[in-house]
Amino acid sequence: MSFSHTEDNLSAKRKSRLPVAVIVILAVVGVAVAATILFAVALPAIAGSLFLFGETFETRFLADYGLYEGHIEEEDALFEQNSQLLVFPEELSADMQVNDYYYACSTKGLDNSYQLLLDYQLPPEKFRQEVRRLEALSVNYNGQTKRVIYDTESFEYPAYVTVYTTHGDCEYALIDEENNRIIAVLAMHGHGSLDESLFPKTPIDYGSEADELGFSIYLFETKDGVWVTAGKM
Repeated sequence: MSFSHTEDNLSAKRKSRLPVAVIVILAVVGVAVAATILFAVALPAIAGSLFLFGETFETRFLADYGLYEGHIEEEDALFEQNSQLLVFPEELSADMQVNDYYYACSTKGLDNSYQLLLDYQLPPEKFRQEVRRLEALSVNYNGQTKRVIYDTESFEYPAYVTVYTTHGDCEYALIDEENNRIIAVLAMHGHGSLDESLFPKTPIDYGSEADELGFSIYLFETKDGVWVTAGKM
């Protein structure tokens, strides 16, 4: 008889523990659900804050052309990691008619962003000289050579392309031959305020000229698998 009473006592204890276990499990699940909801609500705010805080500089003054330092922190990262601005003239000449100029840079977001536009016209002979310069662009690194790509299909005008990557970075010169006009465009980490008509309307596929990053005349992969940015030849 005493053995039967012992079994009854154990059974009663197990039954009494069951609701406690259920309560604990429900509490853990509730905390997890609440944490998930809180994270989902907070994540957009956290991500948004990355784009709210930081420095931004923009200019349309021609006197600022060629000045790419001192406006934001680590502004020179543009040249260290992305570009040497080969499609842009080094300086503005007296016989150049500038239709539009815009430069912007910002530290908002995960990486510095840059947008640069120079829309200009030249006398016929100077225009032909500049086109010849553009079509001859090439960059060499450690015995490897990359050359500018001439694209007649992706843009409103034929383009000499030095950068078009899978994550949206781009640099090219659009050639409006009828008006002796060149539109040099650069956009790194976003298009910013640049007009969308400047960007391609069809997907770009440069075949063997591209790699998993897209195409950049400046980027070379070393035999150790490290990507480096090279300057002009």
